[in-house]
Order: sequence, then structure tokens, then C-alpha cells
Amino acid sequence: MNNVYKSINSRLDDINFTRIVDGFDRCSFAIFDDEKAILDGEIMDKPSQFVANSVANYNDSLVATFYHEFLPKKLDKATSLIVHEMYHAFQYSKMDYKMLLINHSEKEGVFYEYTVEAITLKYNEIMCLINAYSSGNEEDYRLFLSVRNLRQLKYPKELMYEKATEFIEGFATYVELKALEQLDENLYIKEVTETIDSLRNIEFYFSIRELSYKVGALMLLTLDKLKIEFDNVIQGKSFISDFYSYDYIEPKIERIVEIEEFVTNKLMERKASIDLFFSKVYCKIEFDEVIVYNPMGLIRYENKLLVKFLVIIKVDGEERTLNGYFCLVFDDNNECIELYKLKDVEK
Repeated sequence: MNNVYKSINSRLDDINFTRIVDGFDRCSFAIFDDEKAILDGEIMDKPSQFVANSVANYNDSLVATFYHEFLPKKLDKATSLIVHEMYHAFQYSKMDYKMLLINHSEKEGVFYEYTVEAITLKYNEIMCLINAYSSGNEEDYRLFLSVRNLRQLKYPKELMYEKATEFIEGFATYVELKALEQLDENLYIKEVTETIDSLRNIEFYFSIRELSYKVGALMLLTLDKLKIEFDNVIQGKSFISDFYSYDYIEPKIERIVEIEEFVTNKLMERKASIDLFFSKVYCKIEFDEVIVYNPMGLIRYENKLLVKFLVIIKVDGEERTLNGYFCLVFDDNNECIELYKLKDVEK
């Protein structure tokens, strides 16, 4: 772990942070496992604040943190992921997004409705965005925004969640890619190509949080290509898709035959995943409040939600960090009322 830290620390010296976003600069970062952490080159017992690939407040400073096991083997890719988390530190320390994100709730992502109509519109929207990036044509970008406007009228809560995730995580993913471009241009091109390929894959549309990372990044890459400045987004005054004024173009929505089958199959898969969880050995965990849980890779069916790796709860006024595989059960108000953890079963 120490060698990985040193290699990434050295590679960060080769990145011009200000060239990516004016005023952005590197900050302290930490790599940690279940017991130890390395911060500013020093090995220490893992601080309780280091729980995820994220940003932690440690000794009154924001630190980019990353779980060692989740770092890829390619050094430049691993370095770019650290830059992603550093940009979150820049966001949180330099800007006040409270008014912009006032109506945002992570629950909107958890309880996002994956209907045939919703996914069909979303797929059409993103195909327009891909066309805009590929062609470098501003009219294609206006068409993308026009389809989004149509979706905004039909699904305002869903769009709020998407825009907020694009704004925070999509921007950090864009920064990650721009850092990678400086480190290894061929790897950057490969990552952008893979991003576009994933956005063409209908199955990927059933993970709205992960999808929004890539959509937000591709929007910014498209604006770069069109030479459209997005200072209002950098300053936290506007969502990525909202600052640009355009004339509405009436879109033609293409019907995607495969989507109906995908929706049916996904519901069956999610139900099967929940059933599989409860077919194994599990225990019920008592809590006063569920504070947060890992938002990545969630699987929900009706009122049950499968969560990997991390849940933080409050018990008798104290926070407890739990690692493992969990199922959360929600009431009609989307409040968590039960928590189950899969027990380790000897093989």
C-alpha cells in the first residue's frame, strides 16, 4: 500500500490542475484498508472518518480518501481516481451549492422509477448527446437539451436527481478524465470511448446514479468541443444543462423495442436478488437511524434495497460504521424501518 501511495503521489506532480479547472489544485490524499491508512506519506491506524472513496474531514482539513483494494492496477487510472476525489474537496471547500441543491435528495435516486416510457425518453436524450459530442455540432446539443426539456415536464423529481448527480459526480468524472488526458492520452481516448459505449447499452440505464456520472462528464466534454464556456457551473450557480440558452427543437422520439423486455427482465432479476439474500443466513440489526449507505450498485425491488459494503447507523446517540452486504426495508414514506446484514458463511 505504501508503494502505491508513493507512485500516485509522484504521478500527481505531472498534472497541471489549474489547466483542468481554474483555481483547482491538489490536496492531501489518503489510501486506506480495514486497519491502516497512509496520509501525507505517513502510515497510521485508520481514522474513523476514512470509510469510502470520498472526502473526509481530518484535523480540520479535507482529505481525498480511497480504499486500497478498489484502486485499479494501472497507475495513471488510479491517479485519475484520486484526482476525482480531490475535486470533491475543491467543490466542498470553495463553493456553496446549498441553494442549487436545495430540492435534491438521494432518495429520489433510490426510488427512481424505471418505466418503459422514462427509459425510452432518457435513451433518446442521451443518443442526441452522443451525436453532439461526435459531430461537434451545436444544433445536436440543442436537440439533446430539447429532449431533456420534454423529460423535465414529465419527470421533474427524476430530473432534479439526475442534474444534481451530474453536477457533483459528473463534473468530478470529467475532471478525472481530463487528468487522465494529461497522464496518458491513449488511455483517455479509450476511457471516453468506453463511456460512450456504455451509454449505448440499455442495461446501464437501470443504474441512474452511475449513468449520471457519465452523462455529466460527456456533457462537459461536449461543451469543451463546442468551445462553450461553463463558468456558471464551476461557480455553482447552475446545473450543467441549465445555463445554456437555446431555441427549442421539437424532438422525434424513437421507440426502442428492446426496452420493454429489459424493464420486465430487470424487475424479475431484482426480485430474484432480494429472494436470494433472504435465502441465506442473515441477522437483523437494531438501530435508531440509518445515516447513510453506499449509493453505488444499489438493487431495489418494491420496498427492499440491497446495499454493498457500507451502512452507517446511529445507535444510542453514537454512529456505527458497518461493512458487509445489507438489505434495507422501507415504509410507505420511504423511511428505513428494518436493516438486515448477511452473515459470513464458512465455505
